[in-house]
Amino acid sequence: VVLVLDAIDGPTTQDKKIANLIVEKGKGGVLVVNKWDLAESRTTQREYGPAVAKVMPFVGYFPLVFLSAQTGYNIRNSVDAIDHVAAQVRTVLPTGVLNRALIEAFQHTQPPAIKGKRLKMFYATQVSQAPIHIRVFVNYPSLLQPSYVTHLVRSLRQKFGLEGAPVFLDFKETQYERAGLTPRGRLDFTAYELRDYPTWGRDKPPIICAPDIEECVEELAALMQEFLGLAYFAEIPAVI
Repeated sequence: VVLVLDAIDGPTTQDKKIANLIVEKGKGGVLVVNKWDLAESRTTQREYGPAVAKVMPFVGYFPLVFLSAQTGYNIRNSVDAIDHVAAQVRTVLPTGVLNRALIEAFQHTQPPAIKGKRLKMFYATQVSQAPIHIRVFVNYPSLLQPSYVTHLVRSLRQKFGLEGAPVFLDFKETQYERAGLTPRGRLDFTAYELRDYPTWGRDKPPIICAPDIEECVEELAALMQEFLGLAYFAEIPAVI
């Protein structure tokens, strides 16, 4: 979605309402400041950009393009920005790289402890694109604060770009610790009984037995494929 602002009037109340609707609907966006030929004698793009971001911080990830429909200034750049956002909205984040980026964000800024409990992330995976929707498995979703979700999304943007693309994080509770996963989302083999260990490989995958493995078999399969390089693994009844 291209939101056109008037360079002389600046962002109006109506502009902010439309921008908020773009975000709520999960659409990619580009901010275009038109009539720049009339405003450039009064201000500069370096001054105007931060002023727009201050008034509309919730769309700070939208590319900002200054143009003049009258003179044709920057028309080509506006088309390029639209094409760029269209590609960003359809970004597919590799699972391993995504998990490492979120782990780094957690390590850089630890979530605050609430009533003696601290939020732990176990695993994340992208479940859709256009918009980008990422499911994050944690121990207690109720501990999440809006400011911390903002921190995680900002960290993803710093890592992957995602200019103009909405990013939604869906936090789901899971008890990975019971299934042998560490807070960093890696396998802890002390919780497993491994059979046919010497025959590990793509031709004959290992058989894994663990309590409650049925609860997270899909996530375990993805983890093994990503971190261990295995194409698949055999599911068998849990051994108590």
